Amino acid sequence: MSRRRACVAVAVMACLSLSGCRQAAEDDEDSAPKPVKVEKAAGQPTKLTLTERAVERLGLTTATVTKATLKSSRPGAATGIAIPYTALLFDKKGKAAAYLVVGPRVFTRSPVVVDHYDGDLAVLASGPPVGASVVTAGSAELSGAEAGLS
Repeated sequence: MSRRRACVAVAVMACLSLSGCRQAAEDDEDSAPKPVKVEKAAGQPTKLTLTERAVERLGLTTATVTKATLKSSRPGAATGIAIPYTALLFDKKGKAAAYLVVGPRVFTRSPVVVDHYDGDLAVLASGPPVGASVVTAGSAELSGAEAGLS
């Protein structure tokens, strides 16, 4: 009978020590910074600030917005802007947007109007200014974070 009590005591001690480990792990998670901070202000685009680790884990890549010629305005051959096609996101209504880099590890969604596609580029009638940086890989994850998905 004493052997049985010893086994029960060992099992109880093991459970208690594991629950202590679980609590310590939860405490560590609570003190660790969240991978993304979502800031919503009335009348302003939502701002997403990521930790360095989050940027690395997502494998975010960016490209610079460049000048392009619009096909839709042939007579005067007006200029537009171009971004990689991979920078585009589409909402359920088919409206396009891209995530702009607005600071170190800070991103906002910007609406764009696509004029046409030229190879792997989207030539835009309106969008971010030439020289701005847009996210080309990791946009879907940013969109999920903005929507509150984890």
